[in-house]
Amino acid sequence: MGAGAVCEIDLSFAAPDHIERNQKLILEFVKTTEEKSFEHAIRVIQAIETNPSRSSPLLQWDAPENNFAKSLADIMDTVEFPSRWRIEEARIPTLTSEFCKAKNLIKNFLPQTSESIDKLIFSYLFANRSGYEGGSVSSRIGMIWLNPTETWSTYLWAENIVHEFIHNALFLEDMIHQVFPFGADIMAEESALRISAIRKTRRGYDKSFHSAFVSLGIINFYQAIGKAERAEKLIVPLVHCVEDLTRNERVLSAHGRALLVELAEKTINVAQQLQETA
Repeated sequence: MGAGAVCEIDLSFAAPDHIERNQKLILEFVKTTEEKSFEHAIRVIQAIETNPSRSSPLLQWDAPENNFAKSLADIMDTVEFPSRWRIEEARIPTLTSEFCKAKNLIKNFLPQTSESIDKLIFSYLFANRSGYEGGSVSSRIGMIWLNPTETWSTYLWAENIVHEFIHNALFLEDMIHQVFPFGADIMAEESALRISAIRKTRRGYDKSFHSAFVSLGIINFYQAIGKAERAEKLIVPLVHCVEDLTRNERVLSAHGRALLVELAEKTINVAQQLQETA
């Protein structure tokens, strides 16, 4: 990597101390005499159906058959689970091992990011759905759905974890500091559509905004683990996305515009770093 290259996910709202401050505000908002945790507090605020007084297992393999059913349905954006939603029991030991390898990879190369992930994400829900690698949603902060296949490398496992973590961190930032002052209908208007850095198609402003931060974070991830060639494939779509986002700041709050400035500056920096190492 060139001089000044980052070795962590270079996003202000994803730093451990920043996430901790946001979580503290959540905890202060939820007044209770019980022992408090972020998991407890965010469940109360978002009316999640799982019991907020009990800590849940980190890995959930049978969410549709327990009290995580509604959460998984919301994250998967479905009212009816696929007929073969269940991860085959025989695969679980191998998938658990692969998950741990990916988490260790992140911890070894990006220790601060690993700390942030562990602070924010309290449940990983596993379920099959054709055509999807996983997802997350703003109404279920702290939860990630993953749909791993046998072909996932440790790098792809880690990339998907980082990808969904960044979404969650930005969801939390929006909840605390309001990034998007308008509803989804305004974001989806034709005039608000912008090019996504991930899908490379025009999407709602909030979705393309998210995609840009996710893309920058994944670029940082591949830089940190010494895989610059993977990062280089993402930089041009990211630049196009950021340029497009800056053409319509009216749908952002003042805080959202500040994040967009941060995004633009760091995109320029990382593009220069990749050019220097090419």
